[in-house]
Amino acid sequence: MDIKKKIGNWGESLAQDYYFTKGYKLVEVNAVQSDKKVLGEIDLIVEKDQEIVFVEVKTRTHKGQAFGENAVDYRKKEKLRKAINRFLFHNERYQDYYPRCDILVIEIFNLVPKFIQFENIELT
Repeated sequence: MDIKKKIGNWGESLAQDYYFTKGYKLVEVNAVQSDKKVLGEIDLIVEKDQEIVFVEVKTRTHKGQAFGENAVDYRKKEKLRKAINRFLFHNERYQDYYPRCDILVIEIFNLVPKFIQFENIELT
């Protein structure tokens, strides 16, 4: 496994802890949605109080990297939208839930991670 993947996995683990401290329960990690081809991957899915949150995690380890939220461009949002729609279509349990998509940027520039949450981003 390369270093980029390890950092991404570390960030996703920190993201789980972040949402757990806010009272969310884990639904799924790295949820790949596919048909005949891969539609997209959802980094983290959590739920709380009839709300289901689809989280795109962006981990940054040094200040020279671009802002994590800027890495979620139109094409990435389109993939997320399709993956979320497919997940909801195949999981009737969440039919009456309010769906939300967040970007969680985790900056690890020193020993204490900084969490920057962009809640309920627009996917169109």
